[in-house]
Amino acid sequence: MSRQQAQGLHESRSSGRPFLSFKRYPRHTGAELRYNELDWLNLYYSYSLQLDPEGLTEFDFTTWDTRAAFENSLQDTWRQSAGVEMTERPEDTPVSATGPLSLVHTSERPLTTRILFECAAVIDELFQFEGAFMRMTDPTLREFLHEEMGGEYGLPWRLASVLAGRDLGGSVDLALIDFALNPVVPGLTSDAPSVDWRELHPPYRFAAAAKAMAD
Repeated sequence: MSRQQAQGLHESRSSGRPFLSFKRYPRHTGAELRYNELDWLNLYYSYSLQLDPEGLTEFDFTTWDTRAAFENSLQDTWRQSAGVEMTERPEDTPVSATGPLSLVHTSERPLTTRILFECAAVIDELFQFEGAFMRMTDPTLREFLHEEMGGEYGLPWRLASVLAGRDLGGSVDLALIDFALNPVVPGLTSDAPSVDWRELHPPYRFAAAAKAMAD
């Protein structure tokens, strides 16, 4: 940035105006910096929606274009990693996310990727109480873990049992979570420039895999 740009940003920030915000289209800077700001907001929005949308406000949902944010973020990621972690992307090939970009709602609360991570962590901890390890583990920890599973972190386990129509063991739930957390990503798992939201959003992948367990 030029000294003038830096001074302008400093004055704006000092007066309480955020440099990055979903409340407006980026206008702090011109040229490439404006696009960098927009890229950052799109990536942050996409990350938040995938991991835990509670970090976004109702205002963010209504003012920011969710589909554009995801498509731009997928395209930026592919462009930055083409030929390295990801396959080469043909020039001027748009990347798209198809289908409704909705969340997985349950009778308790929306299922999020963060909760899938938390559930897997608690199940891993509970495996300490199987076999010979049980004699070496503090029983109060087991009580604490069961209490955690009775709350938010146990939501995936309970949801999977409902969708499958039967109780699923911890190892099965871990397998479902592992499947859910490895979504289809254009350029990484496929050369196809389009991906369905249900294949990209981990909670949808988890719910679909759990429902398939009914058969």
